[in-house]
Amino acid sequence: MLLRLILAPQVPNYSIPINVNTQVRHLIRLATRSFHRFCDENVIKEKKWQSFDAYTFSQLHIPNRKINENRIMGGEEPTTLFISSPDNVFIHCLETVFKEWEVIQIQTTRFTLVRTETEESPDLEDVPHFTCLSPIALSRPQRSKAFMFVLPQDYDLNQLMTASMTRRYEEFYGKTLANPKLSVEFDPDYVLRKKSKITKLINIHKYEDMGFLKVKSLFSPLVLRGTPELLLFAYEAGLGEFTDYGFGMLQHVIPDKYIRGRRITT
Repeated sequence: MLLRLILAPQVPNYSIPINVNTQVRHLIRLATRSFHRFCDENVIKEKKWQSFDAYTFSQLHIPNRKINENRIMGGEEPTTLFISSPDNVFIHCLETVFKEWEVIQIQTTRFTLVRTETEESPDLEDVPHFTCLSPIALSRPQRSKAFMFVLPQDYDLNQLMTASMTRRYEEFYGKTLANPKLSVEFDPDYVLRKKSKITKLINIHKYEDMGFLKVKSLFSPLVLRGTPELLLFAYEAGLGEFTDYGFGMLQHVIPDKYIRGRRITT
């Protein structure tokens, strides 16, 4: 399920950092602490929401934005934030808490919540097309705490993606998948236009006990093939890893008409 937040800046001509992943994640974590006040108590007891990570969120969609060094400059127009999860209770409780707050603060910028909208997940095609609402991150298993991130040209990208998404799926649903498969095909026209430069370096501040983490991520329109359950889970919970830090959010689109995606509606 998708939650769409329409936010109006309280002060026009504001600026926020380019990377607000940690701030938005903190906002969501803060909201989960209030679930017991606004949501059904019996439902709340079923899960430990503070450690819940089967969700993803988008970058802030700021109309007519301008980039000034490492900051985004916004004007008076409302901005949009998307949050998605396969857990409908989580989405509905978030919506309830945000409505109660009325004002949402991202770093030092305060936004008034204009309205919220929820949307059920669409029926995906056998080979669905997507664009990215946030970059995709995937790492190789390491014995140490260091991360080695997967690049688009790596031969075992699909193998590692299948393993990662299967593990996340089975942790969330508590059941195993028979013969799970998932493959990613990046849009060749987009890759060509970008001269194969489809990676982004995103800093995650205050990542666990590491202080900060530089995540080398992927950003491109793509096609997914594989087990239907994994396709839908990737759409709802995010593709890849670090999704609770705002990575891997996908937008379902009509092939060759990416600007007509279902989620970009304000």
